[in-house]
Amino acid sequence: MASAAGAGLAVAVPTNGSAAQQRGKLERIGLSHIAQVFTPDDLGVAAGLRAVHLGRSGTGPAEESHRISTLGELATYL
Repeated sequence: MASAAGAGLAVAVPTNGSAAQQRGKLERIGLSHIAQVFTPDDLGVAAGLRAVHLGRSGTGPAEESHRISTLGELATYL
């Protein structure tokens, strides 16, 4: 996340969880200053986010259809 923000990309955490929970996680790992948290309530939409899995080693479950091996591939899913 820090690398993406450092490269000038907007960094956000879309989540089906609570905003307080996700902000707490970001605070604990020292990244709260670079990422926004968006929940369905924040956006006024129903939950239904799609995950994109980062698997640099390529060893994740084959049924994960939205898998990337580098952060450079993430833009195609945004």
